[in-house]
Amino acid sequence: MFMKLYFFSSHLHVFQLIKDLFTETKVKSFVVDFEKGICQGLRAAFGILQIHGCVFHFGQTFRRKFHQLGLEGNNFQSTPLRCDRVYQEHDSMYKLLRNVFALPILPSDDIPPSFTKRVDLEVVNMLSFLRYVEGNNIHNDKWTVDSWSDYGISIRTKIDVEWWHNRLNRRTRKGNLPFYLLITLLYKEARETGSVVRLSQDKTTSKETTKGQGRLIKLWEKYGNRQIRPNTLLRCCARLYGPCYT
Repeated sequence: MFMKLYFFSSHLHVFQLIKDLFTETKVKSFVVDFEKGICQGLRAAFGILQIHGCVFHFGQTFRRKFHQLGLEGNNFQSTPLRCDRVYQEHDSMYKLLRNVFALPILPSDDIPPSFTKRVDLEVVNMLSFLRYVEGNNIHNDKWTVDSWSDYGISIRTKIDVEWWHNRLNRRTRKGNLPFYLLITLLYKEARETGSVVRLSQDKTTSKETTKGQGRLIKLWEKYGNRQIRPNTLLRCCARLYGPCYT
């Protein structure tokens, strides 16, 4: 199934075809990218259900924008390389970014006020980036805050799909395959679908991931029992979750 254009109509057509393949669907929720049209397409095809934005790609959009904007101000050069350096220097901008990346771990009702407080406290150098976050994530009719809040659930990504894409890329060994070669490859891949699905279902979680998830659950329990406030929850989550630069 090939999509040339990523519009609502294209997504809806694909989702309807997938739905028609099954006599009965019991979908509870979706984890998806932040692509235009995908949210509307899912709801049009499957009805009103829970749609969660992929946490990994949520952070990736911020990182790409941070690179694109650079840092503006008297003490910083507007260069993409400078962004990674600032992130690693553990200064106030580093702390701000960690807080922004951790926003999806908060309850949806607490995200806007927590973000607003961060904006009020931070320096002018980050205003362009913060305006982007506000316009594209805090006040967005298509991707509302509750659709990318993962409070109370395991941190989910669509990394299994990315893994499958990488698997195909490795098997092709080159890009831009002729159409008939691509069809042959996909046919062979389809015959191995059962094994691939079992591998995905049976894979284990690393000790680091399990440990981090346990800490996160404890923080959520404290928040649910009103032992900590939203800003404290955000600050603690920012220490657990955030992009790592090497």
